[in-house]
Amino acid sequence: INKFNNINFINIPKTTSRSSKTMNFNFDKNTIKDKFFIHAAWNLESRNKKDSYDINVKGTLDLIKRLEELDFDLTKFVFISTINASPKSKSVYEKDKFTIEEIILEKGGYVLKPGIIYDNKDPFSGGLLGNLYKLAKTFPILPNFTGMRKVYFLTSSEYFVNHIEKINTAFISTKVLRVIQNSFSERYW
Repeated sequence: INKFNNINFINIPKTTSRSSKTMNFNFDKNTIKDKFFIHAAWNLESRNKKDSYDINVKGTLDLIKRLEELDFDLTKFVFISTINASPKSKSVYEKDKFTIEEIILEKGGYVLKPGIIYDNKDPFSGGLLGNLYKLAKTFPILPNFTGMRKVYFLTSSEYFVNHIEKINTAFISTKVLRVIQNSFSERYW
């Protein structure tokens, strides 16, 4: 997502790769001045608890420290988490996301908790849904990769960006936004 309605997304180049053991970005004070900072980077290469923590949690803490050194207003920091992140999460990914959620909220930032984000104009073009679609065309059944009973919530890219727009234009008071979109969640959550 690079441009949507009134929001221009600026990609901040990372100075690390998927195989790196750290997370670093290349930006200066002028890049972030008077803007919201949306942190959606997350390295999924390692599901190992220590490596994931070192790369993602410490990397995000380093990012926050760098922003603070540049006098960035952390009330304009938006962290993209996941709908299932909680203190009771079982997966490394969800636990680490929740750790960062707590830190961002302490600093006055926002947390968006989407489900699996898909392109509403072409939902099977890529990402997890695209991969599942390709598998479903080839195999008669799909496994539950987690081994647990789990509900996968979906969030369209348009619905997701609309929530970012709300934060960008209104400085809404709610700091944690569950961003899931389907007929069930819209009626019962």
